[in-house]
Amino acid sequence: MTEAEWLAATDPAAMLNFLRSTGRATDRKLRLFACACCRRIWDFLLDGRSQEAVEVSERYADGLATREKLEAASDAAMDAADHAVDRHVCPH
Repeated sequence: MTEAEWLAATDPAAMLNFLRSTGRATDRKLRLFACACCRRIWDFLLDGRSQEAVEVSERYADGLATREKLEAASDAAMDAADHAVDRHVCPH
């Protein structure tokens, strides 16, 4: 996959398979890939805690946030998801 193909790609599974097949799937790259997927649906992350979790995860990938901050942001995002399900904001 060329850089142009990567930038134009719309199938996350194909992109992930490329990273894995080339041995380029470092923890950092996988984390940032997941964050990029979340950025694609940013407007659907209705609770700020979910957006914050993505932002903290990006910082963590670059060594700019601690594991504790990441875990706290993840816990908050899970609480937001649970709250959304409880309020029937999203189907389950």
